Amino acid sequence: MNNSKFLTIVAGALVLSSGGNAQGLNLGASDWFQSKGHYYIIMPPVQIDAGNCLEAKWSPDGKKLLLLVSEPLITGYSNPADIENIFQNPQLALNSTEKAEVWDTISRKMVTLWQGSGELNQFDNYHWLATSKKIYFEIETTELDSNLMPNGDVTTCDLADAASGNVLVLESFSNPRDSSVPGSTVTSYWASSFSPSEGLFVLTGSKSTQPPLGVRPSEKDFQTESTVRDESGAIVRNLPKFDLSSAPDFAWGPNGTDVYGVTQGNKGTNQYYLLQEAGKADKLPNPPALFVAPKELKPFEMQNVPSKLLVATRPGGLYEVRLEGEKPTIQNDALVSVTKIPGELSADFKSIFYNADDSIYLRRIEPCDWAAIQPLVQAEIARLISNAKQIVLSMMMFAGDDNDNLPGAGGWQNSIYPYSKNSSIFDGFVYTPPANLNMDQIAEPASTILGYINGPGGQAVAYTDGHVRWVPQP
Repeated sequence: MNNSKFLTIVAGALVLSSGGNAQGLNLGASDWFQSKGHYYIIMPPVQIDAGNCLEAKWSPDGKKLLLLVSEPLITGYSNPADIENIFQNPQLALNSTEKAEVWDTISRKMVTLWQGSGELNQFDNYHWLATSKKIYFEIETTELDSNLMPNGDVTTCDLADAASGNVLVLESFSNPRDSSVPGSTVTSYWASSFSPSEGLFVLTGSKSTQPPLGVRPSEKDFQTESTVRDESGAIVRNLPKFDLSSAPDFAWGPNGTDVYGVTQGNKGTNQYYLLQEAGKADKLPNPPALFVAPKELKPFEMQNVPSKLLVATRPGGLYEVRLEGEKPTIQNDALVSVTKIPGELSADFKSIFYNADDSIYLRRIEPCDWAAIQPLVQAEIARLISNAKQIVLSMMMFAGDDNDNLPGAGGWQNSIYPYSKNSSIFDGFVYTPPANLNMDQIAEPASTILGYINGPGGQAVAYTDGHVRWVPQP
């Protein structure tokens, strides 16, 4: 009895069992790779949205995925390719639904954070907090009929709970449609900086008043205020005003809680201020120790997961997305998908998503042993040998009709296609024609290589006498 482990799916979960080959998985030769002696299977894709997905973004912990979805509802514009019409013709948006959703990879549940319909709604400036529990975003709502909203567009700054979908409005403001009128005031709020390690962020507000005609704006016409908020939306502290001429930039200290204001001096160098709870900002004579991420380690140094993502361009505006191991031993990379938009690895390197036909697909990356991989390798080797065999036989048939002359190096695929009737077998075949193309002049056809196909751990090598053998890599 074979006690080797194999992968199977039970109730949607990955289970390690014993007793045979991989079962229940629709896997192919490109769905696995090896790195540093470890084997990994890229699980079959799971579609996690209903289509028309515009963007997606992983949470910092790699366990949740934020999706931005647009669903046209009017007749004639239901095709995903026509979503751009909404932006070209705003009237179409009156009959569309836009949503922000979060997919939890652990519970496998979708939570809706926000949904807009009947107005032009823009979901913008979204950002995961470092704890992966909350998402900051802004919603700008525009009425097409100015009489319905005489004060102009309305914008809200919101904080959403990624688990429950509950949304807290932090600030709401509107502005006149014509801000050039003297005395008109323009208000704006935005999250200007996020702590890289804590669930904190800086929310900045500004108000500018248009001075009378012929009068230059002064500092009193422009005001800013900034507060540090926690992941509940509560104000942790009010930051002092240290520069009234413009909205400040911020940086975080190494503890993820100290906030520094940053301005640019006359010589183009940055000047830093430590922003305390009360009193004036402390001007620092030297740059502070700002937050710097720990020395980046290759994922394999942290855990047994893929090392990096490869994206190659293909004809027709497509991308080939692959996961790469450390070095080309048996198989160095696995094909994730051929897609319109490059995929993105999760922060824990255990999942990858990609966009295909405006839908988001998720593939898990699971460690496994050689027993799960071996059937895939043997099936791929058999396929490559078969392809090479068909190619060399087609070349011999061509030579039989052309005075025993093999096809030349250029355009050999077109020359032998009438005999093979299958262009897919040509993929990956490297043709190495002998110096003399006439088969009668080849002294040792059984040892004269006609071409080869690279595969997992070796090559399918075709010889001039028509036989093919698998040659392992040394």
